[in-house]
Amino acid sequence: MSVTVVGDREFVDIFLSGWPPGAPPVVRVAADISSAVETLAEGEGAVVVGFPDAAGLEFALEMADLYRHRRFFLAVEPEALSDVSLWRRATGKGMMLVSASNAAEEVAAALPGAGAPRREPEPAEVIARVGKEMASSDNRVKRANKLSIACWSTRGGVGKTALAVNLAVSLALWGQNVSPVYKVCLVDGDAEGGNLRLWLGCPEPRVTLPAWLDLDEDGKVVWNTVQEYLMCHSESGLYYLPRSSRASDAAFVTPELMEKTYRVLTRHFDAVIYDLDPSVRKSSLDILSRVGTILVVSRPDLPTVESIGDDIRDLAPEHGLDLSKMRLVINRLSKTSEFKSDKVAQRVHVPLIVPPLPEDHRVEQAVNHGRPPALVYPDSDFSRAVTGIARNLVGQEIWSKNELRMGWFKRLACLFKGRAAM
Repeated sequence: MSVTVVGDREFVDIFLSGWPPGAPPVVRVAADISSAVETLAEGEGAVVVGFPDAAGLEFALEMADLYRHRRFFLAVEPEALSDVSLWRRATGKGMMLVSASNAAEEVAAALPGAGAPRREPEPAEVIARVGKEMASSDNRVKRANKLSIACWSTRGGVGKTALAVNLAVSLALWGQNVSPVYKVCLVDGDAEGGNLRLWLGCPEPRVTLPAWLDLDEDGKVVWNTVQEYLMCHSESGLYYLPRSSRASDAAFVTPELMEKTYRVLTRHFDAVIYDLDPSVRKSSLDILSRVGTILVVSRPDLPTVESIGDDIRDLAPEHGLDLSKMRLVINRLSKTSEFKSDKVAQRVHVPLIVPPLPEDHRVEQAVNHGRPPALVYPDSDFSRAVTGIARNLVGQEIWSKNELRMGWFKRLACLFKGRAAM
């Protein structure tokens, strides 16, 4: 049996950090209701729901009714465990109540031998209705908590930079609607092969990562100074720090330098994203130990998946990497791929964050012109998937301007149509 965890971002992080060794694998996670709807539509196994408000409770009850063949656990505050009416509603849908503060341990203890009669799920139209009822327009304007993210893999050529650049652009564009002072920064920490400057149409940047060696940190660095040590992508409002094009400058990318960028940037930005190299450099390990989320990127072919899984099993204990911070992103998933997402997650031993990034020819078209596909082709399959990952990380609803005009039913109908095509 596998496990899917859906809930707000804080609950998901706490649950994964407490998930005991030897328990069934957690193969999927979702940090907002729309991503959870999508995740549950395809997954199997047990489900843990940890949305704290009343809408989250109604969502859990609806989903438990739709997917009666799956075992559902509802995480609630300890005082709610004695609520008789809540207990009756939950058990009536076949759900088990667990304490939100101790959910990982209680769910793991209850899983062995668990089973339930199988029933075919309801059609996607019903799920779309549930999503429409659960989500509030207020979620689109509520300010998010600060994010620090590393895009990383132990194998090259898997699409780390594509994800990092377009994720940063998506968050920057969304941030413009959240707050006039919402700021996103992208750092090229790939000391040996980073090329995000080319994705952003800037082959010869005026400032690069080694310039931060000269940044005087006496006292707190003020914003005007920080701006001088960064590039700004005018179309999206994204700030970025590229690596030097000179191979000899890789020696200057030290753990001390990366630590300085982390300290300064997290103070001034709402979201900071690092594109790290596939080698296990000390500078990359320093960032991996500091960020809140590590996105492990893999292609969906067996050799890549197996090698990344082996590397993580070896590196995590040796370097103290926190597995609970890792989320798996599958890139270049084709319509004919035989290696399904859940199987990849189980082999890598890292929970899958949805949706996967599809094979999309417009990615190459955009980057050849030095423009991120999330900006130039916002309604492409790839860009919509990146927006979905951003939504999942933020734990709030993020929609493009075209999607906002659609209405909820059409948005979720498009979402399911896109999933069916993969």
